[in-house]
Amino acid sequence: MYESKGRNHRPVTEGDGERADIAGASGTEINRRLVLGSGLAMAATAGLLGAGVAHPARAASEGQAGALQEVTGYALYLLPQDHKWHTGGIFDTGQVQEWHYWTGFFTDDETGEEFGVFYNITNNPSAPGGPSLWEQGVSFSFGDFAKQELVWSHQLTAVGSLQATRPRGSTSPHDFQYNATGENLEFTTVYRAEPDTWRFSFTGVAASNGNPAIAMDMVNTPQSPYGYMPVGLAGFENQNIPWNGQKLDPTTLYSLSYYYTGPISKSKGTVTIGGKTRHLTGTTWFEHQWGNYNSGQEPWTTAYTWGALTFDDGNVFTWRQWYGAPNGSAPLQPILEIGRNSFGTPNDTPGGGLAFHVGNNAEWKALKTWKSPVSGRNIATQVQLTSAFGTWYLTNVFDNYEMPWGYPPYGTTPYSFVEAAMWVHTGSVDGPVVGHAFPEQGNQITQYQAAVPG
Repeated sequence: MYESKGRNHRPVTEGDGERADIAGASGTEINRRLVLGSGLAMAATAGLLGAGVAHPARAASEGQAGALQEVTGYALYLLPQDHKWHTGGIFDTGQVQEWHYWTGFFTDDETGEEFGVFYNITNNPSAPGGPSLWEQGVSFSFGDFAKQELVWSHQLTAVGSLQATRPRGSTSPHDFQYNATGENLEFTTVYRAEPDTWRFSFTGVAASNGNPAIAMDMVNTPQSPYGYMPVGLAGFENQNIPWNGQKLDPTTLYSLSYYYTGPISKSKGTVTIGGKTRHLTGTTWFEHQWGNYNSGQEPWTTAYTWGALTFDDGNVFTWRQWYGAPNGSAPLQPILEIGRNSFGTPNDTPGGGLAFHVGNNAEWKALKTWKSPVSGRNIATQVQLTSAFGTWYLTNVFDNYEMPWGYPPYGTTPYSFVEAAMWVHTGSVDGPVVGHAFPEQGNQITQYQAAVPG
């Protein structure tokens, strides 16, 4: 997420433009013995359709070859068609927020050193008009576990830069490629349906650590047993309760979003920082989310904690906890009844499948905070996460995972974002490590977080 600025005007084209160097109700639970792979409809949305919240509409046709998904509406979302960015129909509002996001734990192929990587491309049409009015932001961070050092970048592309095409040598109508440039910035996303692979390439300049040049080229491949799966009941998520009194609107998807994840993906590629290239292999958590809301203009959309847990035994867990409007300087209060979480277990284990919860059954609690020298905010570095599926304790790999891009010397519109690599423990913060995680602390959370000595 990022604060929207400016406007991008660019053509949408077809061709082989790939660059030569870029190859519900509180407490509700539903169990699904379902693995969603490429090309399968989101069957879990049947409950929402039956409740009359969603309306049937056209789905993307098998022969559609555009690089943008323009057949939009209330249909069950389909893969691979809906891997694309969305425009037109109910998404022609000038208030769309959409992103391809992933985080990963990586090992250097040559040295065995460990790193964490965060990458997010956010797409926000800045006014009605669809493909001709877009803006994109790229956020990236690279955490060195041994040095306890974070290199991060947050940049916006230039006006008129986005190209939406099909990649060179495309073999499927569902393939697409996005390329955009900005000042000292370029990104390319290539998706190929056959086989199901994503290639993310990015060049930019870090905001931190002396502003070194950054280059990343990573290929991610979703893996069984999960493939792609909805993160919440019916594949939708509430984007909080608007503080201005306006209610979510299922007819326009206002304050709602489509949302799915590829929780376990194999990943391999390179990251170059300041001229030093590392060849990396790891596992990523991928997400794609889109709906009618805007985190730059509507602060209630950043009043949350979120996270994705990957366990050593193959299980996965994801949650979001929303918070209400601020009351002076008092801490934000959680609205647990609109939270959501889901737990996945491989199908080859007893009781395997997916289980979803909506409501009062997951709670995030800061156990220790670190005070940022840049923003002055208190940022949780140790957390207790309680859910119907278990209680876990999360600890930062190191303290400073803040990206304070709205604070001097980085900016002048107070905005801070935290995406931290964390270890998952059982029993206590000193208990056995049973997995890893990449939780977020949204802008509004750290703004009001009280200090917790720990």
